[in-house]
Amino acid sequence: MARALVTGGTHGIGEAIAQELRSLGHDTFTPSRTVGYDLTKMSDVERAISDAGDVDILVNNVGGGGRYGDDSEVLRKNIGATMYCSELVLPHMLECKWGRVITISSIHGRECGSRPIFMAAKAAQIAWMKGMSRNKEYVRRGLTFNTVCPGNVYVEGKPRVEEEALPMGRMGKPEEVAKLVAFLCSDDAAWINGSTITIDGGESVAI
Repeated sequence: MARALVTGGTHGIGEAIAQELRSLGHDTFTPSRTVGYDLTKMSDVERAISDAGDVDILVNNVGGGGRYGDDSEVLRKNIGATMYCSELVLPHMLECKWGRVITISSIHGRECGSRPIFMAAKAAQIAWMKGMSRNKEYVRRGLTFNTVCPGNVYVEGKPRVEEEALPMGRMGKPEEVAKLVAFLCSDDAAWINGSTITIDGGESVAI
């Protein structure tokens, strides 16, 4: 099976993704601040990639900033980490002629609804991934680049939104996002490239 790296994979959506990939037999590494990696720093990104080994699947999940963080920190945690990690795993994927890069953005990268800097950072992730998906050198050698945009997902210890206001009457579960990511990592998703997939129970209003 593949070697996977899930950034920010020790809690919430990232943890669920890492667990799902492990359940499918993928050898999964999860660098985060919890285990000593600050992926806003290039030196820590390089160390994480080195410690992970040859990465076939990259899930750019580390991020945040919808409620906290100064502007530069929010940009580094989202688009900065996405770019740094992706660029470092590409040589191995190209050599193997197979790879999956998936970035966890947000519905607020596609429409208004959060802090302006957070929306800008998440929109930048979407745009950067779309640009990568158009690179023929990459995608004609078996690599795909896709973005997943969750809505409100409940993570233990974090506040809930008013669920009655949501179309389905509930927030999402991290495991539901993880199932989608796992599919995008599979060979069955080989022709899904450059997609931005919303998973939000109908919460967003963008067409």
